Amino acid sequence: MEQKSKNVSTFSNERRNAYVVEHLTSSMLELLKEKPINEISVSEISVIELCGMAGVGRTSFFGQTNARKPPTFP
Repeated sequence: MEQKSKNVSTFSNERRNAYVVEHLTSSMLELLKEKPINEISVSEISVIELCGMAGVGRTSFFGQTNARKPPTFP
């Protein structure tokens, strides 16, 4: 079976990573505008909610974070 076209992103890995971090960061800041950081716990923000707002997949989220420590946003 011959594959006629490849579904390849036009982004380079570096550009894709920058896109993911930028969109996750802006989405996190939007969530934090709704409630001050000292009144919110990490467990109240789900990965699915954050990824949905950012328009990125969970795989991209976890690719930018270390599972052993909480994600850090610039």
